[in-house]
Amino acid sequence: AVVSTQSTGDVQNLELTENEKNRLIVLQDLCRRKYHVTPGSKFGGDFLAYPGDPLVYHAYFVVRVYNEDCTDSGDLLALSRLASSVKKVAVAAIIKNGTVKYISLQWSGLR
Repeated sequence: AVVSTQSTGDVQNLELTENEKNRLIVLQDLCRRKYHVTPGSKFGGDFLAYPGDPLVYHAYFVVRVYNEDCTDSGDLLALSRLASSVKKVAVAAIIKNGTVKYISLQWSGLR
């Protein structure tokens, strides 16, 4: 099989929905940062990010992709609690003008 790679700039020219484009931008960015990435739907996210080979390492992060108007605090709280329950860090990947910003969320509960 032949796999073609495209730069982030090429994403805008593909016939994808806005959500698909944003997920592709984040996927490319995580791969550029040397994470191994797998689907994360089982853990409430878009992706799981591993520091190395998924057959050797556990995922560190559950990543969910948001557009720039990420204002649903309930959704962020749910992501954080779910990731915490599976011993991972929740990461909100926020897309603004084609740029990715990451916010890590950890649930500490009430003490």
